[in-house]
Amino acid sequence: MEHPDLDLNLAEFSWCLYCECVHKTTSWQANGWECPGCGAGCFDLRPWEEILALVQDYPERPEEGQQYLQYVR
Repeated sequence: MEHPDLDLNLAEFSWCLYCECVHKTTSWQANGWECPGCGAGCFDLRPWEEILALVQDYPERPEEGQQYLQYVR
């Protein structure tokens, strides 16, 4: 799935930089490309794969609505 204004090829899940929660990309799309959890804009959206590259301990298939911190201590 592609966002109309961003140069991103999005998979099934997208992560929010603002609230650090994961939602299905279709939920973002249905919500006007705003985070379904907190309402952050599309520029806070990141493909889940980008977060997996930072934190390899996270599951490949995340739990929708779950918070996954970008930086784990």
